[in-house]
Amino acid sequence: MRIYPQTSCPLWQFLNGLNPHTIKRCSRLPSNFPVTEEMVETFLANGSSLAAEMTKGNIFISDYKIMEGLPTRVIDGKPLPLTASLCLLYLNPENKLLPIAIQHPSKENLIFLPSDLESDWLLAKLFVRHADVFYGEVVSHLQKTYLLAEVFTMATLHNLPKTHPLYKLLIPHHRETISINIIARAQLHGPIGIFGNTSLGLDGIAELMRRSLSQTTYSSLCLPENIAARGLESIPNFYYRDDALRLWRIINSFVTAVVAYYYPCDSEVSADSELQEWVNEIYGFLGNNDSGIPSSFQTVEELTKFVTMVIFTSSVHHAAVGSLIF
Repeated sequence: MRIYPQTSCPLWQFLNGLNPHTIKRCSRLPSNFPVTEEMVETFLANGSSLAAEMTKGNIFISDYKIMEGLPTRVIDGKPLPLTASLCLLYLNPENKLLPIAIQHPSKENLIFLPSDLESDWLLAKLFVRHADVFYGEVVSHLQKTYLLAEVFTMATLHNLPKTHPLYKLLIPHHRETISINIIARAQLHGPIGIFGNTSLGLDGIAELMRRSLSQTTYSSLCLPENIAARGLESIPNFYYRDDALRLWRIINSFVTAVVAYYYPCDSEVSADSELQEWVNEIYGFLGNNDSGIPSSFQTVEELTKFVTMVIFTSSVHHAAVGSLIF
């Protein structure tokens, strides 16, 4: 992955920083985010409106509803704050992505604007970054790389003999997964682990991961579909998208060639009992009725796509979010 250049854009990291996985194009405001035309008209291009900019595809949102009501650590009898923020962003004519409205759900549901007191606006943005960092660290980084890779690894070790072509294809990406995760669990979840000292604490982080897992879909793990679903195909300066899609295509091309060599027709895929047990075990960890994650393979195309996702998750996605953190 490239080293992303610096920019004067305040929320550049929504695209190329720690967590480029939450922001999406906004064509309709959530019902709990009552931003009006009058609130934001001065922050838009002259003569434009919020409705017009939505139609043009220039309005984006980052919504942390998943964090609503999470338990947090209690210090001196008071729970530490963590807000399920909503942040509305505008891609202006200079191709800068700027925040134009922020809400931290509460009894008042106050909406903060760039025209507010500088200290209030800065605090509102800090709360957004606080939520984004937690999501990036706990969901994008830990759960959807380290722990997801462990599911793939254990299924591979349980169900595929070393002579199986898929074992040989996958094991270079999994050979250190278990040992790394054992160390990570001790450092993160242990009695003096890092997570216990965060504002969420161990209980809050466990609940955040539970919620995220219940919302995980197969399409969200497949990068081209993920980018398209969030409406980010054409947003400029999205270097993570550009590099990651290029690498997805390279991995897919390699996997296509390998799979086609060993499985020349669909019947070869459906008849491989070890392969079916492998994907069924993964489904058992991740699947639900709405996830779209397959419990079996019937075609060469299905197998190729799934293996591409497994390798991409364990390599490119892992390296991207991990390297950006450090």
